[in-house]
Amino acid sequence: MVLRFYAYVKEPLLGVAPEAHRIRRCVILHYLEDATLAINEPRQPSSDTPYGPILKRHKSDIRLESLRVGKSVTLFSRTYNIISADAFTGRFMESHGLPLDADIAAPEDPQERRERERRAVQHTRKAQRPRPLIDKDAFDAMQLYYYLSDDTVEVVEVLRRNCGRDPFPHMLRRMRVPKCPEPVGGCPPSAGSSIKPPEAFYRWHELHIGSHVEVFGRKLMVYDCDAFTRHYQRLQIADDALKPILVLRFSAVLHPRPGSCPADAAIDRERSFVVSFFLADNSLSIFEHAQPNSGFQGGRFLERRRIMNPEASTFYEPQDMRVGSTIHTAGR
Repeated sequence: MVLRFYAYVKEPLLGVAPEAHRIRRCVILHYLEDATLAINEPRQPSSDTPYGPILKRHKSDIRLESLRVGKSVTLFSRTYNIISADAFTGRFMESHGLPLDADIAAPEDPQERRERERRAVQHTRKAQRPRPLIDKDAFDAMQLYYYLSDDTVEVVEVLRRNCGRDPFPHMLRRMRVPKCPEPVGGCPPSAGSSIKPPEAFYRWHELHIGSHVEVFGRKLMVYDCDAFTRHYQRLQIADDALKPILVLRFSAVLHPRPGSCPADAAIDRERSFVVSFFLADNSLSIFEHAQPNSGFQGGRFLERRRIMNPEASTFYEPQDMRVGSTIHTAGR
């Protein structure tokens, strides 16, 4: 039988690394059959320190009574601080009148803390990832990344399959986005006037669902964000600003054209559509279901845009979207 105790060693580095010391975790194995002792170091993730046996199994003057949680043992000029033991060891020690104290936490390794901070800076884009749309008729999908480390913004276009657009890698490379950029063709600013205060650039708290961001003349509207951004901003701003934009969807059919022949009217009645009405800006889009052997390909019938209601001479509003109503658009 083997008793397992978990411990750590505080190893000085003597100026060979940015840290003054390193915390190395290890497992002390006590073999009951011959009272021998062995110490192994398990592999630590994201660590370049060697692992494996520190001390091979050998006879030692360390007695079982000395292996207690919260105590320290010294072997070959190294001090091992015992912090816990496995379940079998706890039951064995208690049955022999040597109950163990509660487990204690090992101190954090400075190298692991430095590596965690490095990864946090490297993966800053995961902190702020709202999803904007270009505020125009086509409504191109974009991904906006906000880097908390230096308040810079990166915008990447999300291309749909077979959209016919060239695959540009970036709409905007990573940089600070000014709210009021200098006009094109204007006089170059002086050295003093080119320095802008921080409030002249977009900050993370201004990027919430429903907000608009103007990127050098192109207006983006934020309509959603990923789970990490939602969790990060929920602690800072109101939950209402994190709710995604609501969309009303209706099943619809196509009215035949006036004066069309019975055959064309029958074909139009068989076509099926989905009308999506976006409450954020009162725009709508229409999608057509593909029907086998109908001669119609299906897909996007109308790009998202605001549609004028000819009966009221205003744009369609939410109260116009109800079962049984008629929408006039695209000449139909």
